[in-house]
Amino acid sequence: MLDVALVNYIGAGWCSLSPAYGLDVPEGGVTNGKILLQQMHAADPDKTQTFVTEAVETIWSDWLGSGMPNSVAVSHLEQLPKLIAEHQPSVDTTVSAIAISRATNNLGPAAIHAQARRLSSDVIERAREVDYFQLNGISDGVSFYFLEAIYGRLLRSWPIVGCANEQLRQYYETMPWRFLDTDTITAYSASE
Repeated sequence: MLDVALVNYIGAGWCSLSPAYGLDVPEGGVTNGKILLQQMHAADPDKTQTFVTEAVETIWSDWLGSGMPNSVAVSHLEQLPKLIAEHQPSVDTTVSAIAISRATNNLGPAAIHAQARRLSSDVIERAREVDYFQLNGISDGVSFYFLEAIYGRLLRSWPIVGCANEQLRQYYETMPWRFLDTDTITAYSASE
């Protein structure tokens, strides 16, 4: 189930950048990020597979190097799409983080890392305001760790991520998840 959680979390992070495209995220759009990635894979298998593989490998190896227990990582990865959906970074933060990352991309990873931290901090602060972490039994520190990882990967991959607005638009317009209940989505994801 860890691989499904990782892919859904990557898709959720990607969906949360939609304001940069001027797209509103419909309810259920972020929490079903795996379906977005499946649609993107169908449209452009090579580019999507490369992005997802590199993201999973980077996040996986960083996580293994951190010494974080598997159970902690899995429980957080499974809950991050909901956290992202309920406490997305503000539109202003998202647009400016992307603009700064694109403008400073040649300055190296520190500039992008700073913007990933901004996006992650915005999500964490919004969640703290409503005691999200205490109510859901997850750590804000571990959540920040994984948010920073996915936002950093997305911002570093802007040539791929930034060209996906048509796929995001189609995903939101068709809303393939709206007919599926959570149990059906989980069963479908596990069968892939």
